Amino acid sequence: MPEMDEEVRLVWIALTQSIRSTRFMLLKLGGALHAIQSLGVRSSDFRALSVDELWRRRENQEPLPDVPRTLLEDLDSLKMWSDILRKSQRGLGRCSTELNSAVTAMPEELVTLLSGVRCAPWRAHFRRYYADRLLDLPNLVLKFRMAHLCEEAIPPGYDESSTLASLPYLLAHSEVCTPFPHWSRLLRRADSYVADLHAIADDVGAAIPDGPVPPNRWRRDGIVTAQGMTPLSWKLVTFLWERYRRAGTIEECADAVFGEDSRTVDKTRTGSHRKKVNEFFRSNGIGWKVKTEGDYVVMEPVAPLASPPTD
Repeated sequence: MPEMDEEVRLVWIALTQSIRSTRFMLLKLGGALHAIQSLGVRSSDFRALSVDELWRRRENQEPLPDVPRTLLEDLDSLKMWSDILRKSQRGLGRCSTELNSAVTAMPEELVTLLSGVRCAPWRAHFRRYYADRLLDLPNLVLKFRMAHLCEEAIPPGYDESSTLASLPYLLAHSEVCTPFPHWSRLLRRADSYVADLHAIADDVGAAIPDGPVPPNRWRRDGIVTAQGMTPLSWKLVTFLWERYRRAGTIEECADAVFGEDSRTVDKTRTGSHRKKVNEFFRSNGIGWKVKTEGDYVVMEPVAPLASPPTD
């Protein structure tokens, strides 16, 4: 394979992974904010103290300000979702920066192939409708500390010179104009651009890997299953598939998959979704299984299975 073809293939892989990563972080971010709103919390509830300070004072049995009783009752859940929200903000910022680097590095051969699929200048289209639109969400940064730069010079994502938007800031903006329709558009666009990349996989010599495919399906030997998993089972297997050595603790699964404390997401509850995943793998002839080992959930290959029967 010529050297330029190898460069195109590597950028194709980096771009595909970056889009999938931003999509995953968007899901976590939107899910966390939606869960916080579902608790009935409003931005005005935090005029005196932050979630972390309220939680710290309660744990240390220190005096608490006059806040709604329901807020104190849901403080553990609020603290958990607030932590997930911050992690997702940081993760989406990092992924956005990596995405911008991959788009900038696109060779002209790759741009030409993708533009032919979309029948439009692909890189400009992608930046306008996805990469730049990530900055429209009021949840990456409050303000860039780059006053000496014009607006066009501010890079996507954020770095150490920027400040995470606080929970009251996010809630205040969401109360005025809900961000969820915009989130939904971005998720659909991410799937659309990944489909463009998959359409030229043979042209760049990049085999589309087996693995989880949204929504709730699996790709085996280049073919996506017609049957789907349950949403939580798919989240579990997607989390493990993207982990180093395809393993994670039950606590990590609680954060990434269930969004709940590991005291409630134990082996029994994880096991119910593990069994659903394994049944899906068996019925579709997929050579993987999920099991628990101590406090870990592990995904491992099994003997090759025959192709699933067709009706």
